[in-house]
Amino acid sequence: MPKVATHTLSWSEEHNSYELYSQNQASAYQLQENDKRWHAWLSAHSAFAFHGRQGQLNLLKEARKNKGEGYWYAYRRQGKHTVKRYAGRSSELTIARLENIAHLLSQPESAGQKTEVPQNPEALKKPQETPQQLASVPQLPLLEAKLHAPRLHTPLIRRQNLLARLDAGLQRKLTLLSAPAGYGKTTLISQWIAHRQTDDDFPAVAWVSLDSGDNDPVRFWRYLITASQSFQQGLGEAALLSLASMSQTPIEPLPLEIALTNFLNALTHASAKGILILEDYHVISSEQIQHMMAFFLDHLPPTLHLVLLMRGEPSLPLARLRAKAELCEFSAADLRFSHEESASFLRQISNLRLSNDFIDELNMSLDGWAAGLRLLALAMQGSRSEQEREQILSAFTASSYPNAFSQARGAQQHSVAKLSRPSLNQRGEPVQGSRRLLQDYFVNEVFNALPEPLQSFLLHTCILKRLHGSLCDVITARNDSAQLLAELERRGLFLDALDEQGAWYRYHTLFAEAMQVRARQQLGENALQTIARTASRWYAAQNQLEEAVEAALLGQDFASAAALIERLSQAERLQELHEYYTLRTWLQQLPEDELRQHPLLCLNYATALLFTCPTDHIERPTLALLEKTLELAEQGFRAEGDRARLGIIFAQRALITWRQDEIVPARAYAQQALALLPADEARWRSVSMGITGISEMNMGRLSIARTRLLEARAIGEADEQNSDFIQTNINLLAWVCFEQGLLHETAEHYRQNLVMARARQNHSDMGHALLGLTQIFYEWNQLQEAQAAVAEVLALSKQIADEEFQIWGTIYQAEILHAQKQTSQALQLLAALLAHAQPHRLPLHYRQIQSAQARLQLANGDLSAIQHWLDNRFEPSLSLLLNQPEEEQMLVARWYLALDKPHKALEILEDLQEEARKAERIHTLFKLEVLLAVAYASNRQIPKARKLLLSVLTRTQAEGYLRLFLDEGEIMAALLQASKPYARARAVAAHIQTILQAFAQESIDLTASKSPALLEPLSPQELRVLRLLASGNSTPQIAQELVVSVNTVRTQVQSIYRKLNVNNRVAASEVARHLQLL
Repeated sequence: MPKVATHTLSWSEEHNSYELYSQNQASAYQLQENDKRWHAWLSAHSAFAFHGRQGQLNLLKEARKNKGEGYWYAYRRQGKHTVKRYAGRSSELTIARLENIAHLLSQPESAGQKTEVPQNPEALKKPQETPQQLASVPQLPLLEAKLHAPRLHTPLIRRQNLLARLDAGLQRKLTLLSAPAGYGKTTLISQWIAHRQTDDDFPAVAWVSLDSGDNDPVRFWRYLITASQSFQQGLGEAALLSLASMSQTPIEPLPLEIALTNFLNALTHASAKGILILEDYHVISSEQIQHMMAFFLDHLPPTLHLVLLMRGEPSLPLARLRAKAELCEFSAADLRFSHEESASFLRQISNLRLSNDFIDELNMSLDGWAAGLRLLALAMQGSRSEQEREQILSAFTASSYPNAFSQARGAQQHSVAKLSRPSLNQRGEPVQGSRRLLQDYFVNEVFNALPEPLQSFLLHTCILKRLHGSLCDVITARNDSAQLLAELERRGLFLDALDEQGAWYRYHTLFAEAMQVRARQQLGENALQTIARTASRWYAAQNQLEEAVEAALLGQDFASAAALIERLSQAERLQELHEYYTLRTWLQQLPEDELRQHPLLCLNYATALLFTCPTDHIERPTLALLEKTLELAEQGFRAEGDRARLGIIFAQRALITWRQDEIVPARAYAQQALALLPADEARWRSVSMGITGISEMNMGRLSIARTRLLEARAIGEADEQNSDFIQTNINLLAWVCFEQGLLHETAEHYRQNLVMARARQNHSDMGHALLGLTQIFYEWNQLQEAQAAVAEVLALSKQIADEEFQIWGTIYQAEILHAQKQTSQALQLLAALLAHAQPHRLPLHYRQIQSAQARLQLANGDLSAIQHWLDNRFEPSLSLLLNQPEEEQMLVARWYLALDKPHKALEILEDLQEEARKAERIHTLFKLEVLLAVAYASNRQIPKARKLLLSVLTRTQAEGYLRLFLDEGEIMAALLQASKPYARARAVAAHIQTILQAFAQESIDLTASKSPALLEPLSPQELRVLRLLASGNSTPQIAQELVVSVNTVRTQVQSIYRKLNVNNRVAASEVARHLQLL
């Protein structure tokens, strides 16, 4: 970016307006919010500076291939880094949007700060915009008709008791209306809104009519956030920006919780309350959406009330909501029409005088089913006489007269006995079959009574999800469809208006389903496919490409569908929006012959499969489909000579095989990808280089792995949409650096990742970074900092219900407590953790808890605990975690040292030392060699112990290792004191002194000023014997306490006398007190 901008847009307090300055112009040009010349100016320029009321930005327009004018990006300096944020197209770059972005980027990315949207600042006010305009990020347009409640029909029954319950439900988080189709869920909520919306205290309402396409998680949240902007202009803009700017990585799932957290923050700080209504929530089957909705409900702010309309119950924590009195429920039993309501409804649509007994019988037959009454009303509208109406009513209720209706009409031969009261299930709801029979019977009666042109219109339009006059004109060859739709809606013929203008409509589900059955019978499948194809062409002409694709697929016009999807894919709009679920749903409907002609679609299909399947496992059917689509894509791209896309294919194969734990072929594929991919293909080059680094890491070549991961990070940073993969890469890089013993570099990586994770509210990366920093702080003996980090991990584990974070956080917390001489409390923590852990769900972690507990028990003098641990270790079917086998073998070696069997410990440790050296796992090697030095000293090989210890000190002093030595206790203090005169390097001697000072702070004063240290230190077991000896215990009592033989105790006592240069227990006690060994 230039240091001095050629053009600057600034807020002027003096003139109370925005002024556009240019270096070559003497005067400024004043702009207003809705000034059309501003967008024209943007189209003609490529860079400017913005100095607004919320902060300062530099903006640059970036052109892309086949994308026309290009997109604007905002830049701002934050500390040592420049932050980049997508701003939009020229037509979308309003001044309010610039102020919003300036506010977001002005927030410091400090350790504890979350980025939130402003609390309705005046600077963000802007003119009324449609929902599509408000969501001004690169995206497929949202269908505005889905964001409006259907218009109410008349006549309506005023259901005062239900309306009062809805009012009371506003005090709770969730209102759930759960009942089969036709029970008036939508009508009741619409009536409630119409009745209360003029009240000053009634919240603003947002409505989303869901369909099966909304199982795409990104699309689902785009609709919800955009709808919520009816509460407050600009609400959730930061969340929409997050959805647009976050990057999907095939290694980790799309971090949608970032956008969700931004949305919740915006709702929390919103100045106005709102009611968010989700109609037809039962169509949502995505587990990811259900999990996110549960999180959404858990953190729902008081400013928002959620209403769900659906059939059945949602996969949400309803039991918890009921227990907390946060749920208001309406079932089919609540929504049934009462006797009075049925009578009132029938009187409104009929002039007949109906007795109470007759209405009771009718209500029992329908079981209060509102749709049944409405169907009956429509059937009676088609009758010509009062006698005929009476016969219809009698036929419906009198199951003992099965021929009454057929005699009156002479056209239908239905058994009225079958039409009597519907069968009920255990919840008191009509069984689907009985409702369907009633539905089909009366719909057919209504349909047969209509004029033939109207029948034709209904049959030709019933397959459309939503109806528009122009669309229906094209399909039916009419020119009055808009007027006809308005008339049908006015007559209450199961048609709902979706907006106030009457432009969009939809058929009621029951009516549409019955009409579709009839259409298949009368028109045939070929005719319906032709209708769908015609609709697809209309949608495409309106640039409603999503609807065009779905209509083409419905019409089995696969060639057109493929062309439309390819048009979207080439523009990269779906990839930018991450709607991979939608892409996968479309492409899986195309036959293989059609896919074969479109290698780009095959590649996109593989990408969608890869990005929508679980990141930890790929099912066999999905794996086979991935291999097939990549093979088809490779054939096409080889024929075209497209090396770049061939490179993407090999990169995806590398990723697939890596996720299947096939390291060698993954590395080979990644290397092939790197040879083919162009330098500007940042995402897949970064992934491929990262996989080569991970492969080297798994093969034990950590130095090469570190180089490759650094290269992958550098490549990834060239793509602003790749930040999540960069974070994943940094976590891996930090682990490699830690294993190489590079504590300072490791800390820098974790700190950087923590800042990025906090800014994006990526809880997973936050947790990993905090756990990594806990290890670093612990190793530097910064126990307070370590305690603070692990406390945040444990709090985070509760917030996001992550059991792995809870386990590791508790293990590290126990280690910190032990270092603080609070071993009993540490053991209590681990015992509680072990009691609640489930070994078969997290087997490797369960075993890790067992090992941590045994290690502290041994340090606390409980030798029998190790034998118990060895006998009762949980044996998982999976391979142990990295480093876990060495840690367990080191624990066994410590046990042998405690038993005064250093030769057995040396056998284990020397083998592990060689393995760690070959694998370049330096941190593990340091731990082994420190323990090995202790073992040499215990085995009376003092020169060898000293030499090895000085070697470790030389290699660790620059990185500040402390707990590596402190955790070995008194014997290490004595060994360090004895080795100090042999330290030739000044830095090593200084480091020894630092460690000894740390020992002194832990109340173990072994400095030479008080007394000379032992040249041959006592083993841990000898220290235990000495303490018991000084306490006056006899040899048999000591043997019983330590669970060893009397002869073993005698041998150890003689060894103690020799090392302390005494010949009796009194003298031994005095020397021990002088050396502060007791």
